[in-house]
Amino acid sequence: MEENKKQKSPTFYLILFGAIAFALVVLDFVTKWVAHNILSELPNQTVAVIDGFFYFSLSYNTKAAFSIGLDGVFGRILGISVSLIMSAAIIAYMVIGRKKQTPFFQAILALLAAGAVGNLIDRAFYFKGIVGFDGVIDFIQFYLGGGPSKPQNGGIPFNPFPTFNMADSYLVIGIILFIVGTGPVRGFAITLTGGVIISMFTAVVVTRLVFDKTTNSESMKPFKMLNVFKKVPNVDFVKLGRPVSLAAFALVVLTVAIFF
Repeated sequence: MEENKKQKSPTFYLILFGAIAFALVVLDFVTKWVAHNILSELPNQTVAVIDGFFYFSLSYNTKAAFSIGLDGVFGRILGISVSLIMSAAIIAYMVIGRKKQTPFFQAILALLAAGAVGNLIDRAFYFKGIVGFDGVIDFIQFYLGGGPSKPQNGGIPFNPFPTFNMADSYLVIGIILFIVGTGPVRGFAITLTGGVIISMFTAVVVTRLVFDKTTNSESMKPFKMLNVFKKVPNVDFVKLGRPVSLAAFALVVLTVAIFF
């Protein structure tokens, strides 16, 4: 009887992992724009974190995850459609099936949802006419055999890993945990999830330190998100705070009501 009282409700875990998914999306968004702002100012748009192995290298992906898939307008439309359907399906399943899902499985869904939504934002809104470039921001790159500065195999660097971002990492980790996270290896998978969350925080801090040490602060320009707009809007956010908050609350209530 006491054990049943101590168990958290499915709604509690839904809110918890929903908040984690939101935080992961924010982390993906911030790291992408930090990478874009800093790396785009460098001559080769690349910074060596571990020379010959690990680099931050800026690129824009108009295809699917890890630069796989079709390019061009059709590929972009297909990528947006797949990301939108995937995001909606995962979020809906998290809400509808919350009573039958374990906290571990909800953590997996949170990772998958964060990955899908993170890249959906880039595919749906990052066009050259709006932000100055097309596609998803990728910036994490691994090399084997010396990196880009040491050509291999007839002048071509050996790079078996496509350039990726945090959202791609969420998707891969979520899939791996889904495959291995049952039976006797579940404890390992939970430990891995905790390690990933800690390592992501560490990566952000270390990334800042690396950029501070490898770039000239005097040549760097301050970045403001509103710089992506040609004309900076003059909006009184304080005045609009109450109606916007009420509208957001009403939207949340309406969305939750649909699934109950």
